[in-house]
Amino acid sequence: MAAQKRWGLAAMVAAVLFLTGCGGGSQPGPDSSGAPAGEPQSGGTITIGLLADAVGGLDPHKTPNQQSTWADGLVYSRLVGLDAEGKVIPDLAEKWEVVSDTEYTFQIRSDVKFHNGRELTADDIKYSLDRLRNPDTGSSKGYWFKSIQDIEAPAPDRITLTLSKPDAALLVHLANPVAAVVPQEVVEAEGDLNQKMVGSGPFVFVSHTPGVSLVLKKNPDYFVKGLPYLDEVVLKPLEDENTRVNALKAGDIDVATFVPVNMIDALSKEPGVTVNDGRSGQMYALLMQVGRPPLDNLQVRQAIMNAVDRQALVEGAIFGKGVPLSSGPIPSWHPYHLKGDIYKGSDMKKAERLMKESGVATPINLTMGLWSGQTFAINAGQVIQQELKKLGINIEIKQYGDYASYNKAVFVEKVHDITIQGLGGKIDPNDWLADVFQTGSRSNLTDYSDPAVDALLDEGRATTDVAKRKAAYDKAQKIIAESGPFALLWNMEQPDAIVDRVKNYQHRPDLQLDGLVTTWVEQK
Repeated sequence: MAAQKRWGLAAMVAAVLFLTGCGGGSQPGPDSSGAPAGEPQSGGTITIGLLADAVGGLDPHKTPNQQSTWADGLVYSRLVGLDAEGKVIPDLAEKWEVVSDTEYTFQIRSDVKFHNGRELTADDIKYSLDRLRNPDTGSSKGYWFKSIQDIEAPAPDRITLTLSKPDAALLVHLANPVAAVVPQEVVEAEGDLNQKMVGSGPFVFVSHTPGVSLVLKKNPDYFVKGLPYLDEVVLKPLEDENTRVNALKAGDIDVATFVPVNMIDALSKEPGVTVNDGRSGQMYALLMQVGRPPLDNLQVRQAIMNAVDRQALVEGAIFGKGVPLSSGPIPSWHPYHLKGDIYKGSDMKKAERLMKESGVATPINLTMGLWSGQTFAINAGQVIQQELKKLGINIEIKQYGDYASYNKAVFVEKVHDITIQGLGGKIDPNDWLADVFQTGSRSNLTDYSDPAVDALLDEGRATTDVAKRKAAYDKAQKIIAESGPFALLWNMEQPDAIVDRVKNYQHRPDLQLDGLVTTWVEQK
């Protein structure tokens, strides 16, 4: 299917490019991939309907969830960036040099200004990375940068990073919006950046009305001359799937992200609308709180994992718009996929045997929290509810009408035993695995901990040898798939629908909106 094109080479390059000395200098500024239809025109506004609003504030270093990063990536620059295929490209750093496996130097552009008019220097990069790594900041991704031992800014246009050990994922992490470069004086004046975003990226923050819109305008002093083309970007959270699609048809928005899987085919035939291929770096799973009975019992979890029919869920819940995760968390189109099926269909005999071996008395009563903005998750939840009933597991489903309430109940207060959710924007294999399965990770939402998995994930991240990385991650994936906290379900298409007047809109596997720097609209 179109959404499962193999972009593995680019992802693999992104994961090891920096450490093998191949990066820097040859690519032109931020992403310029893709060919616009006709001559780009400057001006105009683009309105994008999003799956959800930013939750928990706008400070890029504290960003608690993916939707907050969508605006961060447009307002803030980073040392390096990623293009539409996941390849590392220059951003604030014009080029970089690998001095050794644990020392890297970056040559910084000299023509960059923050949106408040002040010149950006290497000192700002050092301050930003130090703030990001400081535990007092409370960053959800600070652990990404734990390998950095020392940061020096020997000159206004030079940064040196010294690591405590090799880190194959570092460059991809430095390209993430969480690694935004921010002005120290604004942070100190405001206390944080949750309400006031000041960066050096292609767009300037105007306003944020929670639940209504986040508005950005063109940065006239952006360091890539002639960009961006757009005068204004409006991000509108439209959590209801039908509302988002109907807004596109009515002309109220220009782009609808996360097109519902049951509407992809019909919307692809809509006059004046294009639906892109929707490649996604997300995995969807049945998340289980392993720190509470009876889900702390391995055999109970394994019974659930074996009872689930992943292929049937792909065909029924997401209308065939994806691939089942029948082995590890990394899907079949990615080069770090674990080959071979651990699960084939539903094995109820094995599931029943595991339940009996668990010693846990049935019936078991569990609650499942779901977000009503994801109809496919509700459909899947109802199917799983019926399947697990055969094992003596009764599931009560609780739906939440808005993402903020769902997030608070399920992930903050953890009032439910299980949920179905996607975790993503993944590119490097480390992020598919360590982010959600390593002990102590801020994105470890199920309190899972396995020393063997931790050791393998550390091994995979600490080597730049692709074969050795894959061997370590294969072993980790097998353990996770067989005894982890998730019943892995699917990797699905998550396309955007774009009206024809919008040109060079880029869908990215990490689901970021950075490509808007080269997007343009036909003027009436």
